[in-house]
Amino acid sequence: MGDKSYTPKLNLFNLCDNFVNWLKHYFSSSYLNWRVVEWIIILGHLLSVLSSNNPFIFRPYLLWIQIGFSLIFVLLSFIFPIDRPIWQRKIYIATEISFIAIALMFGISFNILMYFMWAKACFLLKRKDAIITIVITVITYLSIQAWILPQLIAERNEYIKSLTIAELLDLTDSMSNLWLNSLIDLTAVAFFLTLFMFLLVEESKSRKKAERLAKEVEILATTVERNRIARDIHDSLGHTLTTLGVQLELAQKLHGVNSARATQALHNAQQLASQSLTEVRNTVSAIREEEFNLDLALSSLVNQLQRDNLFDIKMKLNLPLIPLQTSHQIYCIVKEALYNAQKHSQANLVTINSQTTSQNIILEIADNGIGFDPNQVNSGSGLKGMIERSQLINGELKIDTAIDRGTRIQLIIENHKGERPFAPTKI
Repeated sequence: MGDKSYTPKLNLFNLCDNFVNWLKHYFSSSYLNWRVVEWIIILGHLLSVLSSNNPFIFRPYLLWIQIGFSLIFVLLSFIFPIDRPIWQRKIYIATEISFIAIALMFGISFNILMYFMWAKACFLLKRKDAIITIVITVITYLSIQAWILPQLIAERNEYIKSLTIAELLDLTDSMSNLWLNSLIDLTAVAFFLTLFMFLLVEESKSRKKAERLAKEVEILATTVERNRIARDIHDSLGHTLTTLGVQLELAQKLHGVNSARATQALHNAQQLASQSLTEVRNTVSAIREEEFNLDLALSSLVNQLQRDNLFDIKMKLNLPLIPLQTSHQIYCIVKEALYNAQKHSQANLVTINSQTTSQNIILEIADNGIGFDPNQVNSGSGLKGMIERSQLINGELKIDTAIDRGTRIQLIIENHKGERPFAPTKI
């Protein structure tokens, strides 16, 4: 019962909404610009005709025919099928050109409006179709003009008889040159108007393409940034929370059995929680960092991992000056490699070395663990993120591993020549 009482209001609301959408569609900037220009042309033509009675001396009823055709063109101006199929656009252009031709048969010429229709054809139709339309219009216009010329002369017979010989000769010359002059004028206007409109159409297409590409770039940039944040979370917070869970699980098992080790596990868990908070802050502010000491960051990372006493880490680096973003990506790659070794390798020794040549910087992380089959890598291992990070700095990541043969990871990046190296780091 309640639903029925609201149905009329809902229908009325939808009707008003559809009407508003129709107004927005037909009075949007692109549609309105064409429509306003067409209205100005029609109004200017009417005012020009009404200001002179000469066209209606012999046929006064032509005034009403002129007004009728003007109203038809005004009504057609509300239809601008830019979003319609191509066959509907062809029918639209053909309809307007046909009315111009019919008006010309009555001796009423809409020349400026015809030029405007040519511009519409260049905008709505394909290039070939627009050229064909303009050529057919010119031929039709000249044919109708040649057909109605004897009728106009016959209607003005009395007026011609009243002319002097000199005036009659001038009239004969002008009538003989009328068709040729019309051909030259129409051809010139058609050529320059078509060329100009095609240039405008190409410019419009280029602008729309640029806008579309800008949106695609924006979407791509958003995707890249999303992937970067996902890698940062995985490489930093994900590993830390995993270790935190292990420490809490250890404390739970040792509770009541070995209180000293349980307390130590809780202490480690507290440190890891603080570290997680720090890493979240670092991830958020990484893009705004102005300084990043790769040497110090790697040393801190190694010292932190060695506190767990899972394996020994020997590091010997001699890195040149490296751009900020490159340094940050190298740090994340090394950290991912060390965390993977900690969780999966069962190694007791990990070495980190660097080699600098005139062209490349080679960073190597190797362990003596159990290795793995690179063809059966779990997507959660972080190797994909390491490869993506190396690509971000135009580097190459090589992984050499096999079952029971350890793992060797090489990161190769371009060397910026002539830059002062850091002091060697040994741990």
